[in-house]
Amino acid sequence: MLINTLHTDPEVTETIDNFLYDETLAKYDGVMSERTRVMCILASTLGCNSMNEFKQYVEAGLNVGIKPREIREIVYQAYPYMGVSQVVEYNLVLNDLFENNFIRLPLDDQRTIEPDCNALEEAGSQLYEQAHGEGAAARLTDSFPESQKHIAHYILAHCYGQYYTRNGIDLRHREFITIAFLAAMGCNMKLLKIHVEANKNLKATKQELESIVTTILPWIGLPKALNAFEIVNEVYG
Repeated sequence: MLINTLHTDPEVTETIDNFLYDETLAKYDGVMSERTRVMCILASTLGCNSMNEFKQYVEAGLNVGIKPREIREIVYQAYPYMGVSQVVEYNLVLNDLFENNFIRLPLDDQRTIEPDCNALEEAGSQLYEQAHGEGAAARLTDSFPESQKHIAHYILAHCYGQYYTRNGIDLRHREFITIAFLAAMGCNMKLLKIHVEANKNLKATKQELESIVTTILPWIGLPKALNAFEIVNEVYG
């Protein structure tokens, strides 16, 4: 990927490409599909706020058979984690990239829930408990003081109900993508731990989580990756 943008820096291009493709990707070769690894890298470019690499990996995703709706779902899923002010720019760039690849817009609607607050919270609560365990939605609500319980509603209805219930990506891969977002952002280890635990509940193996962090390590840097590995080790032992 970097060879297109660092063609005037051959030494560092060779060094980085060797690290990306001969070391980190090869380390867990076969643990996860190429499609899944590219999806996680794409998510990490969003989490790192790296527009240049995002563009490169949209193209890479299309080249390895990731469907346009799956790529769009990764961007949509970033909204509650990264915020509208950042993600809307990526959304607009994605649309331009799709049109440049002769992908007709708008894509098919992937919503499965009517945009009603109660319906979204109910559906989101069900998915939240599927990922985090029985009674998790109630525990989440109870964890906030009375004046902040609307935040629990936002998590259940907006994050899970609005986005996780959409077609295009299954819950297992959405949790992989969330790990890539949070590890790349590197700003909330408590939330990262919650989602590592969710991956474990969904039967993801420690090796799969190690594969995700190793795959995105060159994009997010060693300090953030080491923090993520620390959480993985804490949860999986």
